[in-house]
Amino acid sequence: MRIDVDPKFIGITRLKASLTRAPIDLDAPLFVERVPASNVTAIAEYWAHKYDWFTLSLCISVHHRSKRPDAIPLLFIHGWPGSFLEVGPILSGLLDPPSRREPAFHVVASSVPGFGSSPAPTKRGFGLVKAGAAFHQLMLQLGYQQYVIQGGDFGAHTARYMGAAYLESVRSVLCNLWGVPANVTGLAHYASGQTTAEEGSYVEFLQQKRALHQDLLGYRGHGALADGHYARRHPGIDQVNQEGTLDYAFPYVPVPVGVLQYFGDAGYGAPRDWRARSGNVTYLSRKDVSLSGGHFPAAANPEDLLMEVRKFWGTLVGGWSRS
Repeated sequence: MRIDVDPKFIGITRLKASLTRAPIDLDAPLFVERVPASNVTAIAEYWAHKYDWFTLSLCISVHHRSKRPDAIPLLFIHGWPGSFLEVGPILSGLLDPPSRREPAFHVVASSVPGFGSSPAPTKRGFGLVKAGAAFHQLMLQLGYQQYVIQGGDFGAHTARYMGAAYLESVRSVLCNLWGVPANVTGLAHYASGQTTAEEGSYVEFLQQKRALHQDLLGYRGHGALADGHYARRHPGIDQVNQEGTLDYAFPYVPVPVGVLQYFGDAGYGAPRDWRARSGNVTYLSRKDVSLSGGHFPAAANPEDLLMEVRKFWGTLVGGWSRS
């Protein structure tokens, strides 16, 4: 697949860079009050005269095929803010693992519509569900009748929808974001001291965030999730559309689900059985607080994410037989 960018856009961008006016240097230590003029000038010069998009674009692809005949088709869905380039640090390891005992992958890492290199939707209502439908059609057009999905951030949300909607094609999903609220039963057990140490720790973590909202979450479920989403963004009433509200009303995912928990990311510490309420969780890996990864493990800790991908789809828990 070739990435197509209008040469006029590249020309306009170069012109803007060439018209950059550097600030006047102040009589103060460097970088204390502002960036030195020489740094601004050097950056503008680079973008205006040295950066060669057309050469670089030849090296960028959203579809990478492994040489292995037994490679697994993998749809990699990025999050926000991000792009399909997030897959870069783990790409070579996916295509060509060091051992034939480890799974190899054909990788499709497309941009979510409206992000990066993908054209933005022109009509309202294009959310994660429709993005998933577009990705599914893309995989079919590429000849992948069956495939697996890896995603984080709202890429994980899209993977959840796809794992529930396209059972004939999506064999399994591996997500490094799989948030679950405490329900009425869990909160009642916590109040009466009947929770396990794991459950109690997670409830306390939730209550440290926004106590009132989390109380609503337990009693109103997805309605409270929508309430929290509304409160964070303060949109106008006409912006709270149906699909935007339902973005958090996830369906049950019956295909095998792998969940990665990196410290600092949403849902860290949620008990496995809580996660199993919303999906067929066959694999759970909770990382130690000392291990980096966070919200974007492909960038923050590519070696660990690559290990988890191989572990999940290299065994039966990943739902892909290598016979």
